[in-house]
Amino acid sequence: MKKSQLTALSLIGMGMSACAIINSVSAKGADKSGSAAVSHIGGAAMLKPENKAKLAGILTYHVVSGNVSAADLTKMIKDGNGKATLKTVQGEELTAALKGKKVELTDVKGNIAEVTQADVKQSNGVIHVINKVLMP
Repeated sequence: MKKSQLTALSLIGMGMSACAIINSVSAKGADKSGSAAVSHIGGAAMLKPENKAKLAGILTYHVVSGNVSAADLTKMIKDGNGKATLKTVQGEELTAALKGKKVELTDVKGNIAEVTQADVKQSNGVIHVINKVLMP
């Protein structure tokens, strides 16, 4: 059986997968690795059990279904007259556009992140590293 393919946007400095961060949150809070990983999105408060769903929403906002390479995304942008809309696993959308030769992603709040490293191949898809956290 073929594994599901995903394209993830890696958050610089987090150093953990979304699943690992979410799973580090327990009834007592998070372990040290989870605390360090979410410093970019609200810090330790995000790791409290009552914020687990919000944290999961932010992290899954950085994942889209499918195996979308940088070349595929660039083609989608060009075919879309300069923009491509990506539906995230979280359910909301990101907008991709080219700025020069760089891909920029804009979240629903207007925040913009730049892809700083593309096509990091993984067993279940590909990761594109971005320089900012995007918010649903």
